[in-house]
Amino acid sequence: MKAYLLRKLRAFYDETDGVVTLEAIIYAPMLLGLFMMMITLFDAFHTNNLSQKAAYAIADAISRETTPIDDDFINGMDSLYQLMTHTNAGNGQEYGLRVTVISRSPTSNDLEVDWSVLRGTTFTREMQTSDVAGQSDSYPMLQTEERVILVETTTKIDVPGGLKGSQDRAVSQVTREPRFSFDDFTMNAFVFSRPRFAPQVCWKRCS
Repeated sequence: MKAYLLRKLRAFYDETDGVVTLEAIIYAPMLLGLFMMMITLFDAFHTNNLSQKAAYAIADAISRETTPIDDDFINGMDSLYQLMTHTNAGNGQEYGLRVTVISRSPTSNDLEVDWSVLRGTTFTREMQTSDVAGQSDSYPMLQTEERVILVETTTKIDVPGGLKGSQDRAVSQVTREPRFSFDDFTMNAFVFSRPRFAPQVCWKRCS
C-alpha cells in the first residue's frame, strides 16, 4: 500500500499537463494590469506634452499684446488650449487654465498680483497676492515694477476603472498622502513669460 501511494505521488509530481493553462490564469490579470498602466502612462505624458506646448503658446501670445486684454481674449486662449490638447469641456472633461500677471511692488519690494483670471473647472479661484508674497525664490527675478506673465494649466487624465485605487505606498512627508495615485491623475504646466513690446499687459484697461 505504501509503495502504491508513493508511485501515485511520484506520478502526480511528474505530471505536467495543464501547467501552461494554470500559469496563464495566474499571470494574465497581472499582465493585463501592466498593459493598461502602460497605455495610461503613455497617454498621460502625451497629454502633458500637449499641455506644455499649449501653455507656451498662450504665454507667448499674451506677452506680445500691447493693448489691454479682456474676457473675449481669454476665451480665445481657452478655446486654443482645448484645441491643442484635444480637451472637450462639453463632455465633462476636467481641465483648468489660469493666467496671472505678477509684479514687484515699489513700496514693499515684495511680489504682488496685478490681475488673475481663470477658465475651466480644476482651479477654484484666481491667484491672489497672498499666494506669491514672500515666495520670490519660486518666481523669476524681477526689478521694481517689472512684471511677468504666469500661465498655469491642469488636465485630468481619464484612468481605466481597473487602475482606480492604485497608488504609491510611500507617503509624502508633508501632506501624509500617497505621492502618486491613479484616483487623482492630473498633469500640470507652469510657464513664465515677460511682456515683449510693452512694460505691462493690462486687464481691460491700463491704470
